[in-house]
Amino acid sequence: MMAGAPRSAAIAIGTLAAVLTLGLRLWIPGLAAWAILHSAAVFLARIDPDFLTVALRAARQREHLAC
Repeated sequence: MMAGAPRSAAIAIGTLAAVLTLGLRLWIPGLAAWAILHSAAVFLARIDPDFLTVALRAARQREHLAC
């Protein structure tokens, strides 16, 4: 856990925010995206610490869940 969020989620969110903030020079949207996405990851991690693992597994096995 990095600041309450799973490590892989925190790294991905930080990378996305860095691309927006530094690469595209969109400072306010980049910082806002980081704050919102990191807060959502922390909220979901408090409810279920394995939310990211479950979400990734569900995304990979989508065809098994279709009716």
